Amino acid sequence: QAPDDEVLARNLAYAYFVRGKQRLEDFDLDGASSDYREAIETFDGEPGYSLHLATLQIRRYELLPALKTLRAAVGRPPENADVYLLTGDVLSLYDSLPEAREAYELAIEHGEGAVVENAKRLKARTERQIAVESDYRTETTGSFIIRHPPDTNFLELADVLERARSEVCNELDTFPRNKALVVLYPPD
Repeated sequence: QAPDDEVLARNLAYAYFVRGKQRLEDFDLDGASSDYREAIETFDGEPGYSLHLATLQIRRYELLPALKTLRAAVGRPPENADVYLLTGDVLSLYDSLPEAREAYELAIEHGEGAVVENAKRLKARTERQIAVESDYRTETTGSFIIRHPPDTNFLELADVLERARSEVCNELDTFPRNKALVVLYPPD
């Protein structure tokens, strides 16, 4: 009886997944997200469902839910290099560089072909970023988190950024709740 249940669960999950893809094509992001979640809950042995949900969450700037989706997928077999690669990307966006590097290392370990090449490139970029930012300072303004080298006049930049953000937000009649991360790199 158990093998039949698994086949039914796989087929039902796939049906949810296909419907989610169709909804995404119709720009019904909430419906697509719901169907991808149903697919994962119905059959969690397919990491592709989690990848699609996390990708959709990233497109919607829902980074924390995307990270939760990916971390849940990491704990389930089979090991999937794409899950590690996307996890590294989200962690990098969160400025969690050491964890991003670890995720890229796992993508290299479990992947093959283009995924491994991408993971190697991203790991190298992350290591360069860690090295460059090792002595950086972090300053917080009303709208920004600014990471900069110690010899940078960040106050002038912060003032320019605050004015630009204010102008854009007023023009678009939108007022973001989250602070934006700005990282300054030396010209070299």
